[in-house]
Amino acid sequence: MSPDRVSEYLETIKKFFNFNTIIEESVDENTTVKYYEQSEYGYRVYHSGQGYIHMAINYDGVFNSDGYYEQARIVNRQIQEIQAVKVLELGCGKGVNSIFLANQNPNVNFRGIDLTPLHISYAQKKSKDLKNVHFSLGNFQNLNFISEQSFNLIFEVESICHATNMKLMLDEAYRVLKPGGRLIVIDGFRENHFSQHSSELQTAAVLVEKCMGVAKNFLEIDEWLEIAKASKFKILSVENLSDAVMPTMLKLQNLAQRYFKKSLRARFLKLVMPPYLVRNSVAGLLMPETIAAKVHGYYVIILER
Repeated sequence: MSPDRVSEYLETIKKFFNFNTIIEESVDENTTVKYYEQSEYGYRVYHSGQGYIHMAINYDGVFNSDGYYEQARIVNRQIQEIQAVKVLELGCGKGVNSIFLANQNPNVNFRGIDLTPLHISYAQKKSKDLKNVHFSLGNFQNLNFISEQSFNLIFEVESICHATNMKLMLDEAYRVLKPGGRLIVIDGFRENHFSQHSSELQTAAVLVEKCMGVAKNFLEIDEWLEIAKASKFKILSVENLSDAVMPTMLKLQNLAQRYFKKSLRARFLKLVMPPYLVRNSVAGLLMPETIAAKVHGYYVIILER
């Protein structure tokens, strides 16, 4: 990462996209659904044909698709540690994490909720032969259809970044967890002291966030932890895995570079393809730079009720 490269990428993007339009765009839960519906083709063809829509975790610094399973393995270790029997996934996407875990734990009951009908339809089809996992439409900021203290463990993978009210989301998770239950958060955050970075890096960060359908700007990690404490959670561990997702980031950046390389083709695709699908190229180009500059970070956080 170098400041010159960030400047170069911003100048390249500016030829195709209006920064102000993206940055000032109002994003809500409906936009989140639209983002995933429009991005489906890109995720399936260029990211993972197995249904994964999150980053692979590769500790050795070399991209390997096996890393897509690592988030579920992290959750599985927590399931084993506390002997969880009822597990809820927030923002389950296509259900691949819960399906993996349900196969690993036939005596544990799993439930996944997501805002996007397309995701739930996919998850239900893929899990039709499993008796211990159930998927349905649901909003993790409004779990009124779930009674209090229902689950031993709740987890999410790259989904609560879309929350419009993080405190409400955490309060709801706390409410439906049993005493001693755990919430596993695997997601992106802003690193602390965001405002101390250059204006170009701050612009790059906001473009990444908005182009990925994030309703509000990422919270700084310490700010988020304070909200978790205010929701009565006990913080058990905080681990930064930014280096481990960098291989995926660089893979996506390579795809984005190919998109921007031929301007006529890029302009044509921007006209004919869904807006959010095309905007993923902006996030793909910039995110390795914001992570390398420690503007963004990828964390695994374990909380206890």
